[in-house]
Amino acid sequence: MKLGMFDPTQQVPFSNIPYSVVDSAEHAALALRAARESMVLLKNEDHFLPLDPAKHQTIAVVGPLAGSRIALEGNYNAIPLHPILPIDGIEKEFGQDHVIYAQGSPYIPGGELPVPRTMLRAAGHSTVDGLEGQYFSHPSFDGAPAMVRIDREIDFDWAFANPVEPHHTSTQAFAVRWVGAIRSPVAETLNLQFRLPFCYPCQDKVKFAVYLDGNQLEPNAPPTPTTNKLPPSGRNYGAIQHFAVPFADTRPHDLRIEYVQTGRISGAGLAFEWGPREKFLQDQAIEAAKKSDVVVAFVGLTPRLEGEEMKVNAKGFAGGDRTDLDLPDVQQQMLEAVAKTGKPMVVVLLNGSALAVNWAKENARALLEAWYPGQSGGEAIAETLSGKNNPAGRLPVTFYTGVDQLPAFDDYSMANRTYRYFKGKPLFAFGDGLSYTTFAYSGLRISPRDLKAGDTLTVEADVRNTGTVAGDEVAELYITPPQSGPAPKLSLAGFQRLHLQPLEQRHIVFHLDARTLSQVDEKGTRAVTSGSYKISIGSSQPEGDQGPATATTVFTVTGSKELPH
Repeated sequence: MKLGMFDPTQQVPFSNIPYSVVDSAEHAALALRAARESMVLLKNEDHFLPLDPAKHQTIAVVGPLAGSRIALEGNYNAIPLHPILPIDGIEKEFGQDHVIYAQGSPYIPGGELPVPRTMLRAAGHSTVDGLEGQYFSHPSFDGAPAMVRIDREIDFDWAFANPVEPHHTSTQAFAVRWVGAIRSPVAETLNLQFRLPFCYPCQDKVKFAVYLDGNQLEPNAPPTPTTNKLPPSGRNYGAIQHFAVPFADTRPHDLRIEYVQTGRISGAGLAFEWGPREKFLQDQAIEAAKKSDVVVAFVGLTPRLEGEEMKVNAKGFAGGDRTDLDLPDVQQQMLEAVAKTGKPMVVVLLNGSALAVNWAKENARALLEAWYPGQSGGEAIAETLSGKNNPAGRLPVTFYTGVDQLPAFDDYSMANRTYRYFKGKPLFAFGDGLSYTTFAYSGLRISPRDLKAGDTLTVEADVRNTGTVAGDEVAELYITPPQSGPAPKLSLAGFQRLHLQPLEQRHIVFHLDARTLSQVDEKGTRAVTSGSYKISIGSSQPEGDQGPATATTVFTVTGSKELPH
């Protein structure tokens, strides 16, 4: 109601905000800042990161998440106009001539991937990766295109948008023609597919056709999901169109893809994908690693694996839920195969939930959690690897070693769940996160030390950057209450993020009110109770990855005070 979703458009102030404001330079800068601040460095053996250009002149970028648009966006997302993929960010940061790219594996066994830029050429004998995209501002190919550019992958989300004039929403009628060449990496039949708008019926809104060496290709079978009849040739909708295309050689073959949209479609877009042999992808990653000085492996999950009510046929997944916390088998196998080359490896995770990456923790030189980082995620990741961005993100969830550390899913008790009640040793703790510099805490003091139940507690401390580079610090404040009944072993009571230059010191203050100091008993009553409490402040939990740097003290609460729900 507050957003005006049930009111006439002309009465809703949000409706008058043009896309040019949404996609402003200020907001793009904010997206980059959000991505930078979300980076969580989980491991950095012997200060392996930032990468040293003198030692690491050639970087092998491997893994299915390196070129994944959907792993930037997550789900329930807006549509970024200029998404920066991880591979693009790394090529820009370190130089395209210093990067070797290989997909390495599909997301899951038997899964599809975007056709990689390494298979596409702007022309038959061109060395430019990608296809030439010719964008028309009307739903035909008459006249000259309004825009021409090189698209390195054909993987687009145009929901309610017009790629030719993205800041004008009055019309969503346009046409795009991609021309160039495709070069199969092997002389065999490739399973190609095009992911088209999912809407039914869209017969009169979308036209699509693909030509190889001048000949129009026909899909193998009715589109998926099937409808009650096959759409007419050149007009496919609401589906994934499959093509089994035999390649007798590995030379470039002329390719033309045509997409015409004549009206507004909620699921508009086009993705050109393939289903390669897993062993072939793995071998490509191994070869890339052999030619490199360091491997940066992008692995994890996508919104098509974890989400609402989706069909995923793979170990560890069930209807969008997860039945284990492991990395998908095929990605794990790729990591282990590439590691056998002996080249040092940095693992970058893109995912929306915790992963039990036990092997990566033991074998990778560095481990970076990047989540689903949004439109500027690739740039933020690359800047973190180069050291331009000093990571300071913290884990907002516990990373367990596996589901065997957790109670059954249908056990609704909080016992042994979350950092507040978990009694074991996790893979990575809630609040963990490293930096390229170091910090020290001193001068911890509280007032009053003897607190009357219901009053506010003030906590103060000094934080100093003891390293040689500037960086953000996230000061985490935890309370350990009297250990009785359902009380947690500790709780996060507050945090502050601050930027410190080398050797700079700042004073921080927390004010903890009665609700922050309260607990809930077995009957559901919330109250501040009497007893001895411990305060801990530092870069992590007292038992986290930077626990030794934590400062602690105690205070006493007298009396008790029940609080309203």
